[in-house]
Amino acid sequence: MKNVKELISSSRLPARDATIVMAHILHQDKSYVLAHQDDMPTLFEHIRWYWGSNQLRHGWSVAHTTGHKEFFGLDFLVNRHTLIPRPDTEIMVETVLEILNQNTKQTAVLDIGTGSGCIAIALAKNNPLPLYYGSDISHRALRIAKANAKYNQVTIDWRYGNLLTPFWSELFWGEPTASIIITANLPYLTPEQLAGEPNIQKEPVTALVSGIDGLDAYRALLTQLQQLHSPAAVTVLMEIDPSQVSGIGKVLSELLPAWTVITKADLQGRSRLVIISNR
Repeated sequence: MKNVKELISSSRLPARDATIVMAHILHQDKSYVLAHQDDMPTLFEHIRWYWGSNQLRHGWSVAHTTGHKEFFGLDFLVNRHTLIPRPDTEIMVETVLEILNQNTKQTAVLDIGTGSGCIAIALAKNNPLPLYYGSDISHRALRIAKANAKYNQVTIDWRYGNLLTPFWSELFWGEPTASIIITANLPYLTPEQLAGEPNIQKEPVTALVSGIDGLDAYRALLTQLQQLHSPAAVTVLMEIDPSQVSGIGKVLSELLPAWTVITKADLQGRSRLVIISNR
């Protein structure tokens, strides 16, 4: 059998990825692995290492291989049924927290297409005062979201269904909530973009691609908002690809021309977040 250093070096994998997977197998952190290169893993740990390194060589991400991904300083469980959380999505969490800090009204936060639940859970962990809801059309994704909420010790009301449908009568037609914030990291890639990104081929296509221009899911959401009859102040945050700024602008001008629209840039300075409001 080989020691830690020999296993990592012989794998011919990127050192960072191999170190993270080894740390996961040893139930340690990366600094431990770097400081204990001469340690001899057990037979069972050898078996797990060969399985994990083989996963990486066949195109699975580190997150898929370990079953974990950090987002907004929190640890999330992930699997092949959920989109892997991205650092660029943290701007959505930061923006909602800024809005909540300035808002004294009773607020409901709806995370549409929640996937792993990372957005709603990160928000609830940092500001537990609003009522938090999450919805998804995948039962498997919701199971992961529920597990992540329990793992991170927050309370979220999870609903199965498409976009706003699970909340329609309760939040929009029933007793009005003073303020509603909707977070939507919906699929927004085109088929061509998916084909050109080999690092996301193992993630669920339904969480990535949405029509020829990538905006079908947002059209459906905005069409639902057209039918909104509520005195609530509604703010919607949508993550998009930077190339879609003009496209989403046209959709908004057609469907919700009276709503205010602003955009925010991601960590690379590219337009990533579209924020609309009916106030």
